[in-house]
Amino acid sequence: MSALQRHAIGAFFGAEAIAFESLTASSIEANLISPYEAVRELPPIVLSEEQIARVSHGQVISVDSKKLADEIAAFDSRANLIAILKPAGNGQLTPTKCFTTAAEN
Repeated sequence: MSALQRHAIGAFFGAEAIAFESLTASSIEANLISPYEAVRELPPIVLSEEQIARVSHGQVISVDSKKLADEIAAFDSRANLIAILKPAGNGQLTPTKCFTTAAEN
């Protein structure tokens, strides 16, 4: 094999991609998708203000669910993407990617 090609990532397919050579400021703006749409394959969780503060500091949060997916999309009550979380054991989640800062909350 001389090359490896990726044809899809989750719900996003290479055939729907925009060629790099054809990118312009207006084509980028016209094709942007919401953060919610970008993580639609992940199970969602809505965080309380206290949980958002903890996650924005890189701290774990406790959740009621015993069965957790490998990655979870965390949102605030206004459907803003706050973080991507992963299970940390014992019903806890830890942030792997955080899209907010403590100063924003």
